[in-house]
Amino acid sequence: MEKTNFSPFLFSFLFLIFSSELQTFVLSSLPKPNSISPSPNNSWTAQAQAQAQNMSKLQNSTVLNLVLRLEHVDALASGLSSEELLSLQLKRDAARANYIFARAGELGSNLYRRGNLSLQLTGSVMPVNSIYSIRIGIGTSPRYMNVLLDTGSNVNWVQCLPCQKCYGQIDQIFDPTQSSSFWPFTCRSKVCRRLPESKCIRRTKTCGYQVTYVGGSYSNGEYGSETMTFEGVRFQNVAFGCAHDDVNLFRANHYIAGILGLSWSKSSFISQIRDRFGYKFSYCLTDRFNSSQSSSIVFGPTWVSPGTVYTPLINKDNLYHMKLEGFSVGGVRVPGIKRKHFKIDFWGRGGVVIDSGSTITFLTQPAYIALRDAFRAATSSLKSSPGDSHFDTCYQFTSENVSQFPVPTVVMHFKDADVSLRANNLMTAVGDFGRYCFAFTGTKSKMSIIGNIQQQGIRVVYDLEQEKIGFDPRTCV
Repeated sequence: MEKTNFSPFLFSFLFLIFSSELQTFVLSSLPKPNSISPSPNNSWTAQAQAQAQNMSKLQNSTVLNLVLRLEHVDALASGLSSEELLSLQLKRDAARANYIFARAGELGSNLYRRGNLSLQLTGSVMPVNSIYSIRIGIGTSPRYMNVLLDTGSNVNWVQCLPCQKCYGQIDQIFDPTQSSSFWPFTCRSKVCRRLPESKCIRRTKTCGYQVTYVGGSYSNGEYGSETMTFEGVRFQNVAFGCAHDDVNLFRANHYIAGILGLSWSKSSFISQIRDRFGYKFSYCLTDRFNSSQSSSIVFGPTWVSPGTVYTPLINKDNLYHMKLEGFSVGGVRVPGIKRKHFKIDFWGRGGVVIDSGSTITFLTQPAYIALRDAFRAATSSLKSSPGDSHFDTCYQFTSENVSQFPVPTVVMHFKDADVSLRANNLMTAVGDFGRYCFAFTGTKSKMSIIGNIQQQGIRVVYDLEQEKIGFDPRTCV
């Protein structure tokens, strides 16, 4: 009888098929190219189809990714008017800016101050202030809850029983004693020692964590390992904080149970799953008030168009810094903005951070004034509207279709990458009907923060393996 020989490729193929039933993660569909915004170049369609076919072949063999829908935190809480929502968003932005400035060592005289946003860090403001959440399951028999996705957070954590000073949450609080897959780290473990703020719980000789936020808010408890489930996809041995003591956190939104960190830190969620997804993630953010589409995040490789532009990332304070070099308004470079306005100085201050948790963009004051004045000059024919304590450049429009507003294109010039901003990325509705304001503001800090209005409608790709970030306006679906 003739002996049958199996090729290495066939063996690998069979292994993938049979082992897929045993793995705790599954393949999910890759996003398709956006057919609503075709390229002016007709050859792009053929290139896009070819790349899509190549990605499809890879997906069927070795490429793994996970696509999840994001929920805006304001969609979880109802009963607020649009004006009240805007006020809440601006309070969150101010607190968020202070949180990031503090992370970069700029807490003090350089904080963002402008009228009513001089920062009352009391009241119902989430001190972490990320804006998008996902629903995850914790434990062997998963307890499901909403957590914030935060590109500025290092530590994952959720509230756990017993709670000593926990805030109220809608979902049932996780009880680690009811999960067979929970186990705490010891005080001497490497995982414990690499935490920025760790301590030893002497009573149990287990690792404790503490995360401190601006305004005296904090979360602390036991640091351990647990299984997390995302849309049926399980990840085992995820390090996270089991919070037993939380002060001044999430009082404005009881639907939030904790944080899923997406910073560059070794303890963040994205760093822990890097071996499965190639240390990549991307997201598409949409305007909750002016879009029928949902925001989404992809862990792992994703399809991007040939026109995607990339700029280097800088890892500082585990935040995502980029080299911003200037702006153009209506095709004309803004002369008053210099590269020095966005550089990190000798003492480590300054720079530019891209942040999914900030709504508007904060620019260091000289750069903001130059950009604002150039935008005003290019829109002098439009009907202006009085500014207020939040915004100083506003207009009155008769239409609610922001994409049709006759405002000039603004381009952000990063190193090796130019990112165009249309009306949707420039204007935000404020108060009265038809009143829209320029969605940028100035800060006395040396640091600038790129907010999510300027990212909406653009796939933002974080390739941490290659230390670069990409921008693709064609593949948000």
